[in-house]
Amino acid sequence: MLSLETTPTIDQIKNAAKRYAIIGVGNLLQRDDGVGVHAVRALQPLLKSYSNVSCIDAGTLSYELLEWVASSDHTIVIDAAYMRCSPGTVRVFEDEAIADQFKQATTLSLIHI
Repeated sequence: MLSLETTPTIDQIKNAAKRYAIIGVGNLLQRDDGVGVHAVRALQPLLKSYSNVSCIDAGTLSYELLEWVASSDHTIVIDAAYMRCSPGTVRVFEDEAIADQFKQATTLSLIHI
């Protein structure tokens, strides 16, 4: 018997057909730069029952991530960046704002691929 607790909503059904990639980027040896890796490691057990969500511990990979990005409907990249903000500040960048924010980056990162 179905109940309100077990019956999926229309939004849940639509979203289940989409593929999501959550990519944690960073170097665990360089202080806060490993935040993306730590975040994905914390999210993996919470999201393991969602077959359409992939949590990727990318470390310092770059080109190897293209397949994950290309095969997903939505991609979330978690990474540390110098943004002239207080430590721990979280910011969301979408579309062209990603490239605009990181044009002045001095090291090769996923944004430049």
